[in-house]
Amino acid sequence: LFLDEETKKGLLDVFLTYLEEGNSIGYLMNKIYLDHCTLLHVSQLHGNSEIYNYLNDRIGEKYEIVINGIGISDKAVAFRVAEYSVVCINEIPHITIATFNGGKPVDSNNITEWKDIEPIIIKTTLKKI
Repeated sequence: LFLDEETKKGLLDVFLTYLEEGNSIGYLMNKIYLDHCTLLHVSQLHGNSEIYNYLNDRIGEKYEIVINGIGISDKAVAFRVAEYSVVCINEIPHITIATFNGGKPVDSNNITEWKDIEPIIIKTTLKKI
């Protein structure tokens, strides 16, 4: 589920406010991503052909999702996606905000500590890359 530029900017503002509130990881960030929520990664295709076909049939459709948390691991920071109207294979759907300490976006899957935030509803578009 991909975000448009306006949504990315709005979420970046939310994240920067989070940092201003004393959450000091901003200086660590190597790369900002903040562009999508993975529903099914190519590495998860085995055994998930029905989900793949379901999603593939919906490419280009618009979906609203609800973000309700920010999580941090030793290599990534992400928004937690709480509600979505399309299937997602990840245990905790998320939008990677940034990585650090040599991290990659996949490291967002290892986040175990989440801080609740005021829910934010965003619009996304289902795309295949």
